[in-house]
Amino acid sequence: LRNDDSTVVFDITSLSYYGENINSAEFGYNRDCEHLPQINLCLAVNSKSSPAYFRMIKGSIPDVSTVGHTADELRSLGYSKIHLVFDRGFYSESNIKSLTEFQFTGALPKRLKLFYELVRSNLDIEHIGNVVSYKNDRIMVREIERGGIRYILVHNPKIKHEQQENFMERLLEKEELAKKYLGKIGWEDMKNLLGSYKKYFEFNGSDIRRKKKAIQRSVNLMGKYILFTNETETGWIEVLDRYRSKDVAEKAFSILKNNGFLTPIRVWSDEALQGKILAAFAFYIIYTDVMNKTDYSYNEVRRLFDDMCTVEYSNGTSSNVELSKKQKKLLKDIGIFV
Repeated sequence: LRNDDSTVVFDITSLSYYGENINSAEFGYNRDCEHLPQINLCLAVNSKSSPAYFRMIKGSIPDVSTVGHTADELRSLGYSKIHLVFDRGFYSESNIKSLTEFQFTGALPKRLKLFYELVRSNLDIEHIGNVVSYKNDRIMVREIERGGIRYILVHNPKIKHEQQENFMERLLEKEELAKKYLGKIGWEDMKNLLGSYKKYFEFNGSDIRRKKKAIQRSVNLMGKYILFTNETETGWIEVLDRYRSKDVAEKAFSILKNNGFLTPIRVWSDEALQGKILAAFAFYIIYTDVMNKTDYSYNEVRRLFDDMCTVEYSNGTSSNVELSKKQKKLLKDIGIFV
């Protein structure tokens, strides 16, 4: 990997912890919505789904704070000719500066002022004359360059329609609730009742009005996302394809969690925790190597391996047990000939 131009996706997952006395276990943003202390696991996976790097992080540390150290560690390990791909939770200006030696692709969080500015200055992207085909979608795309970074603004009309329908339904529900309790509860209770939708209404005595400009600002953002990259040689299609490759890290976490390697975390020392994570990392290296070579499912591979064994006799000789046709094919697929 170090000597090859490769795409490397890195992501973080939270591992809920059920024990005590682990220094890394702290409360933080739990992706599984469990109110438990957690350990965060950072994993880097290449474009062939093979794991390349991992480390544990204290559970209270947010994703955005991890990029600088991860980049430093990748450099120290000799990684240089790689293209890093990461999700919107890792974006910050300081992180972009820390990655100047790498090529990278990521997504802007919608909460950023920069996201709103880029959308506001390019609202005409929604004109049907800008439509292009991508995979099975009809989308609108525009490139904007600022400070050596390419921003790819994408508008998907289908997604906007779905988001707008949901938004209008929730807006009407909240308006009816506000009218029902107007004058009966205090302002603090009303804000709690409206939640995030309170910014779309203003109150004047017994009257409630919609804030149309605030509503329109939110509608303008619907159906849109913005990717950024410092890579200059490829077109927007390749940028979108590369960003979509981030799913390989999410798939890795799913496989490790669903097969019991990372959950639940019930160990009683930092050393045991490190051993469990290392074992999971080693498992996933073997898993990807095998699954890239055979067309059997993972569950079928496990089933076929279960009955394979060698019998050792009392006189010191040994013999393999009989193998089925499927077992022989699996061994041949992964390069073992018997």
